[in-house]
Amino acid sequence: MLAPLMLIGALPVFWVVLCVGGMMFNPALTTSSLLVDEFAPGAQAEAFGWVSTALGMGGAIGSGVAGVVGERFGASAPFLVASASALLGAGLATVLLRRGRG
Repeated sequence: MLAPLMLIGALPVFWVVLCVGGMMFNPALTTSSLLVDEFAPGAQAEAFGWVSTALGMGGAIGSGVAGVVGERFGASAPFLVASASALLGAGLATVLLRRGRG
């Protein structure tokens, strides 16, 4: 949902697309909680701690990268980098999950 933001010039349309993209955040967090329940049945508290740490660190690192990319390549570039990062993370998660079950 972040990729279209780099193409939008009108601020009201930008807000609508950003809001729709933000609505995907809650299902993603719910899914991560369900995955912790499934894959760490005896260590859920520790696993949730690691998930929270990863989210915090990812947000901090992403903000820093977005600032540098936006400064160097323009205001729309961070959305492209965020989209690419999300795709890379999804691909890595898919590979790791398949490797863990195989």
